[in-house]
Amino acid sequence: MSFISYSKYIGLLAIFLFLSGAALSNAQLTITTDGAYTIEDAIKRPTEIFRLHLNEQSLTEIPNIVGEFVNLREVSLRGNQLSSLPDSFKNLKSVSSLVLRDNDFTELPEVIRSLENLTVLRLDNNKISELPSWIGELTKLHTLVVNNNKLTSLPKGLGNLKQLEILQIENNLLEVLPNAIGKMEQLKRLSLKENLITSLPKEIGELQHLIHLDMNSNRLTDISQIATCASLVSVYFSFNNIKKLPKSFAEMQNLGFLYLNNNAIVNLPDGIGNLPKLQYLIVNHNQLESLPTSLQNARGLKWFYANDNTLNNVPSGIGTLPELEVLALSNNKNLVLSANFFQSETNLKTVYLDKEVPDSIVFPLLQNNAVEVLQY
Repeated sequence: MSFISYSKYIGLLAIFLFLSGAALSNAQLTITTDGAYTIEDAIKRPTEIFRLHLNEQSLTEIPNIVGEFVNLREVSLRGNQLSSLPDSFKNLKSVSSLVLRDNDFTELPEVIRSLENLTVLRLDNNKISELPSWIGELTKLHTLVVNNNKLTSLPKGLGNLKQLEILQIENNLLEVLPNAIGKMEQLKRLSLKENLITSLPKEIGELQHLIHLDMNSNRLTDISQIATCASLVSVYFSFNNIKKLPKSFAEMQNLGFLYLNNNAIVNLPDGIGNLPKLQYLIVNHNQLESLPTSLQNARGLKWFYANDNTLNNVPSGIGTLPELEVLALSNNKNLVLSANFFQSETNLKTVYLDKEVPDSIVFPLLQNNAVEVLQY
């Protein structure tokens, strides 16, 4: 590193220094050029440095000197122009959080392999085209984020991340998922939206702790594999190529959020309205011709979007569901609603209908000032 670059590094460095013993209760100290401390002070007591933040400083490299801060626990290098890390980085065995987002990395630096206590790794907004097989050696990882990169596949080694709870690989070029994904037994949140995925491995159904799954904007046609994920609460499959929702979805007892808009779904499972925790059902922009009568039983339903389908009728009880706040039925040109579909005493806040719906059906809602009726 040149003298100018090194001087810039010293001038921009923000190291949070925590003192031991009685002094620990004092305010944290920041090393800057105009402060009471300099990088030289930090070097004199490197074991007392726990956090290193060098965000948005246009840095192109990090000097080897960083390896002397062996008790670092948190490193954030967000928003620079980095494409590599120094060899001394492997000395940072205590680092638990490493943020490298918004840089110019094309691959994962090998020195990260030595960070055996790493629990959080942020790599979003880089140019990474491949994750190394050794990433499975980072067995303490809790959170892995690789959004907005150029990944086309994932290594089998991911299956060794038994402690991983959050995995986000959004807006990449993935087409398939490894079967090993089913081995990440503690996974709770999985977001793979905006990829090119055409199918799901059956092993994904083994994720019994999975709560949140976001597969929006892929190329999926079959999603039956996730029906055995018993803990799922939030499911997002908007903007795919799904034509049929499996009957087994009606058995997902914890399901509360189901987003399926912009697919090609023709019908919904008969028992879907019996799901006890269902609150948000979004099925607009599909090819639905009818709705299951069980939706009249969805007493916890808050939002129901079924606009832009080919519905002919809707079960009469849907309009009077006790918790329903938003109901969208517009752009169903042949839709016929029963005479008593709505009542003036309602929890509804917003209703979207076609302008062709007779005034006599809409009239009860117009009697309630708390309801906004939008007809197109």
